[in-house]
Amino acid sequence: MRTALSTRAAATITTFEDRLTAALYALDTPAHAKAARARNDWFLYVRCATVAAGRDTYELVLTRPAELRRVARREAELLLTVAPTAYERSTGRHIAVQSAKKD
Repeated sequence: MRTALSTRAAATITTFEDRLTAALYALDTPAHAKAARARNDWFLYVRCATVAAGRDTYELVLTRPAELRRVARREAELLLTVAPTAYERSTGRHIAVQSAKKD
């Protein structure tokens, strides 16, 4: 995935990163944390696994937090490195990381 993304324009890579960030934050709720029985970094990795599982799983878990238990034993921490690595390979620069705030 990193290799394929690194052949794209910088704007495409940052859009990927922005969409991933939004998807992860949408799953960052007390109900999802409780369902995952996970905390801190592990909860982030479980949310990554949910995104990596595909649109159907993501949408199911988004609307039904208890379904997060189905992916709670998986992790996809490496998903967090896809855009930064691709951006650096594509541009030779580090991606500008913005702190996303939950509203």
